[in-house]
Amino acid sequence: MTDVWLRITLLSATTIGGGEGMPAEVDVDVEYDEWGLPFIGGRRLKGLLVEEAALILGAFPQAEWVQAAEWLFGRPADARSISHFRIADGQLLPDVRAQVREAVEAKRASAADILGTLTEIRAQTAIDPTTGAPLKGTLRRTRALRRGLNFYSPIDWGGDPGERPQALLAGCALAVRRIGLGRSRGKGAVSLTLVDADGNDLTRTWAQPLLAAGGHS
Repeated sequence: MTDVWLRITLLSATTIGGGEGMPAEVDVDVEYDEWGLPFIGGRRLKGLLVEEAALILGAFPQAEWVQAAEWLFGRPADARSISHFRIADGQLLPDVRAQVREAVEAKRASAADILGTLTEIRAQTAIDPTTGAPLKGTLRRTRALRRGLNFYSPIDWGGDPGERPQALLAGCALAVRRIGLGRSRGKGAVSLTLVDADGNDLTRTWAQPLLAAGGHS
């Protein structure tokens, strides 16, 4: 059983695409399960952390931080390299999921009801620059996760990480600011934190060795 989770807090409505949407409802959808509960894929989360690790190593190229990154994520382009850090899908809290499943099974709510409560649908269309009118055939509907939702993803270390891998992971979490579609255009504001079983935030405490190496307190 894990004792550390990555908590993903959505600071804005966010579309973390799961492929094509429901016909006649949305063109771009989020990922969700049979109960209508959205989730964030673990591979997507790990990819964001790996991206930030590469940027951090640009500022901290010392061997100890390179070794910390390799312990966590493996060596790039080396299929034989072992990644000790594993992260599962980010989901809502277990008691929330249990209540939702009970409600759906008892037919007090449907999966569509649950999904509609936790998401919103946004419509956008291209505009003719000359007339200012919407261009025909360009209307797209996108489902987005609502602002304020928290998802929790359990972490499996695959061994004792030690201080520096923990510090690097915490630094990566602090560095992630955007997630999902349109993040390069400033959309999908998010906050990532590492928390223990009681919900205590470990992130800045763990990050101290990295922050100290950069001359910050």
